[in-house]
Parts: sequence; C-alpha cells; structure tokens
Amino acid sequence: MSEKDESLSASVGGSDPLFGQEIGYVVSGTYSKGQEVRLDERRALYDVTTGTAIDEFTSTLGTGRESVLWGGVANLSTLVGEKHRFTANNVYNRTADNEARTERGFNENLGLPLEIHRLRYVERTVRSNQLAGEHQLSGAHKVEWAVTSSGVTRREPDRSEFVYELPGGLESQQRAFLANNTRAAVRTFGDLDENSLEASANYTLTFGRGLAQHQVRVGGLFRGTDREAENRSYSIFNGGRQFLTEADRTLPAEQIFDGRFTGPDDAVFTIRPLLQGGSYTARDRLTAGFAMADVALGERVRLVGGARVEHSAVEVDAVSQDGSTSLSEPTYTDVLPSLALNVDVTDTHKLRLSA
Repeated sequence: MSEKDESLSASVGGSDPLFGQEIGYVVSGTYSKGQEVRLDERRALYDVTTGTAIDEFTSTLGTGRESVLWGGVANLSTLVGEKHRFTANNVYNRTADNEARTERGFNENLGLPLEIHRLRYVERTVRSNQLAGEHQLSGAHKVEWAVTSSGVTRREPDRSEFVYELPGGLESQQRAFLANNTRAAVRTFGDLDENSLEASANYTLTFGRGLAQHQVRVGGLFRGTDREAENRSYSIFNGGRQFLTEADRTLPAEQIFDGRFTGPDDAVFTIRPLLQGGSYTARDRLTAGFAMADVALGERVRLVGGARVEHSAVEVDAVSQDGSTSLSEPTYTDVLPSLALNVDVTDTHKLRLSA
C-alpha cells in the first residue's frame, strides 16, 4: 500500500468593533488531498467453524483512490446592550472521491473466474446555517430562539463496471468480455438533494428566591425536510442482432465501446434498465411543543415535570426502474410525559426518582 497526502488549514478569531458594535468571530478553513494505492488486497468468505478462507470465493483487489476535502466554519456573535445576544453559525464541507478498482476472483453465482473493473466518482456536500438569539427581558423572563437551514447533496455522475471472464483460470492473463450476461457492463447514475428548515423558540419564567426558586418553561419547534433522490442503473450486453466474436471479446473496454459495434445495421448491444435503480421524493414535517416546571418543594427536594407533544407526517413517493410507483404516508402524534423527583440526601449524595 502507498499513500500521498497533503493538507492546509487556517483559522482566525477574535472580537473587534464593527459599525460601533463589538463582534466576536471565529473563521476557519481547511483543504486536504489524499492519494492512495492498495495492491494485493484479498477478500474472501470464511468458514466460521474452522476460521479458514473458502478458496473458491477468494478474490484479489487493486484499488487506486484520490480524495479531496474543502471545508469551512464561520461563527459570529454580538451582544446588543446587556440583555440581547445574537449568534450566526455557518458550516460547509465538500468532498470528492475518485476511485478505480480491479478485482480478480471466483464468482460463486456464475461459477466462473472473473476480472472486474470499476470506476467511480462521488461528490458530497454538507452545509448548515443558523441564526439564534437570547433575550433576558428581565430578571424573571428569558426568550431563546433559533432558525437553522441545512442541506446535503450527493452526486455520482457515472459509475461503470466492466467484467471479463477468465477461461484459463485466475492465474491466466487470457480474458474475454462476459458479453451475454446482463451484469457484464453496468452504468449507474445517482443524484440526491436534501434541504431542511428548522425553527424553535423557548420561554423561561423564573420566580422565587434562593433555594425556593422555581422555573416554568414552554417552547415549540417546527422542522421541514424535503429530499429528492434519483438512481438509474443500466446494463449493456451483447443482445443485439449480431454477436461479438471471440477476438472482439478480448479487446479492452475502450475499444469495445468506441462505436465500432453500434452501427444502425449491425447493432450488437442492448441497453436494459436494472431493477436495483429507482427514484423517490420524500417530505418530512415535524411539529412539537413542550411545557415543563421545576418546583422547589423544600431546601433539599425539587420536582421536575412536563410533557412534549410531537406530530410527525412523512410522505415518500417512490418510482422503481421499471416505472412502477408506490406511496407511503405514515403519520404519528405522540405525547411524551416525564416526572422526576430530586432529593439532596446529604451534601455529597443525591437521590433521583424518575418516570
């Protein structure tokens, strides 16, 4: 195995005046790039009774991978007067993985020794942006709120798989395209987008003095998430009007698919969708509210109780690769109560009873 990595990061933070307002900030960024080559990897099924590999299911691998990461954080905060604080928190990450893999082994389903070539490129992004505030309206009243927007994407613009059979066995260099099998050449395309918006607010009332201080809190939350995913997978195999010759099947993939076998009068290949593909859209809505009280029953006993109510509605509309559709719409409303009794038995021992 060999690796080559490089990375760079920088960050700055502090508190400086801006337009007459003191602003606290933390800003950081990072970049990393890694290259990796793995040779003579081995993958096998094992007999759990003996702890040994089952040789006929063994395959050897060679993998080359290049990965890149870009990321950043930007957090800001400021205090308006003495009782109002505002914060903005932002995070963004983007990764990309480019991979090539070769695998030689015995396929137990087909009963053949095979050589499999895979090329894969995947991009992923994650972001989160939040604006929040805390307001101490008076000694007894406090309000907290937050609005958060987040998103996730995953792009797989093209994953290809090409399979040779090995007529002379795993140690032989003789190979031929597994032309008439629907798994011989597969192209897969994937795309996913998800976006969420969440808003929450809490109010706290504090009253009483010293050890007899009480608190009442109420709040609510709404979260909406929308996702769209598309996954398409196609088989390319020798199912046309003509068949590849033995000599044709020994050509590299770049020549087999360079256009020489795709003329209008001598079409060789058939393209067929595979059922493991499919697409769906999803919609998730969550609404919740809570109320709780923290009451002092004496100098050493406190009672904390409350309840949370949640309403969840999910809708998933799926379309399979063959065009069939399905719709799922589960909906739930839950009440989640809780009660706890905290007792300070001594200065060093605490007893809690909860339900």
